[in-house]
Amino acid sequence: ISAVAPLLPQTPPAGVKTVPLEVTFDGNRFGMNNQNFMMPSTPLVLTKGTFGTNAVATNLTFLVPYGKTNDIIVNNLNIIPIGHPMHLHGQPFWVLGSGSGAYSPSNPVNPNPVQKDTVLVPPNGWLHLRVSSWNTGYWMIHCHNAFHVDAGLAALIAAAPERLSQAPAGTLVCGNADYGGLPGLFSLYVQQGALASAYGQPFVVFIKVVKKQCFQCTTSVAIQ
Repeated sequence: ISAVAPLLPQTPPAGVKTVPLEVTFDGNRFGMNNQNFMMPSTPLVLTKGTFGTNAVATNLTFLVPYGKTNDIIVNNLNIIPIGHPMHLHGQPFWVLGSGSGAYSPSNPVNPNPVQKDTVLVPPNGWLHLRVSSWNTGYWMIHCHNAFHVDAGLAALIAAAPERLSQAPAGTLVCGNADYGGLPGLFSLYVQQGALASAYGQPFVVFIKVVKKQCFQCTTSVAIQ
C-alpha cells in the first residue's frame, strides 16, 4: 500500500499531533494499548466524554483539535502474528506507509498517498496514517474483524467535542442512562457531524424515544 498512488496527486498537510496505538494481546483476547475497549452505555455525543460504568475507554480516547491534521501510528508487535484491517469512522485517512518491525520516525513517508477508510496493519509490523479532523465527534478506530473489535481492539478519536451541540433539555447525560431499554449505543440513534450542516456548524439529530432511565440517579421520566 505504501507504493500505491492516487489518480490525482495530493499532498496531505503536516501532522500536528501523533496518536500512538499498539495492538496488544493479553493471552485471551486482543486489545489496544494493553486495554480492552468497551462501548459506553450512553452515546458520547450526549455525555461529552463522560463514560458510563460499563466502559473502560478513558485512556483509549485521544483528543484532537478541530480542522487540524494528525498522525495515527499503529504498531502490531504482539505474540499473535496476524494482520488487522484497521477502520476509522467519520473521515478518511491518508496511508503514509507500512512495514515490518516497530515504527520509527525515520521510516520513509509516501509523498503522494492514497486516501482510504480501512487498511491492513501487517503482522509484526507498523502502519502510519494521517487524518484531517474536520468532522466533529467521537470516532472509533478499530479492527474490522468483528471478533477482535468485540474483544476490545479499538480506540476513540475525539475531534473537537466542545463543538458538539448541547443535548436537549432534560436529557440524562450522566453516562449510565438506558434509552428505550435497548442495549448500548443502539438504544438511541444519534447522527452528528459538521458535514451535512448548511452553515458548517456541528449538529445533532435526536430520534424520539419513549422513556429514559438512569441507573446512576435511579430516575425515570417520559420524553414529550
